Amino acid sequence: MAQSTEVGNREQQIQQELRDAGSCLAMGAGVGTVGTASALLLGATCPICVVMAPALIGMGLVKGYSARKKRAAMSTEDAEAAGQK
Repeated sequence: MAQSTEVGNREQQIQQELRDAGSCLAMGAGVGTVGTASALLLGATCPICVVMAPALIGMGLVKGYSARKKRAAMSTEDAEAAGQK
């Protein structure tokens, strides 16, 4: 019973990491949109937008990749455990 609780907690943690990754991607896209709009309307954009948009998008992609990798490893461990029983 304790093992199923641990697996449930790990799955919840992975789901949270995937939500965080999606939030980073959305924030990066939002900052990029604001920076692009300001460049089109005002002719200039802030340096923070130029740096933060790609950084947030990259961080979201890396977080999502690592969370999916953890999920795959967890399902492999579960399959191996089920095969040993």
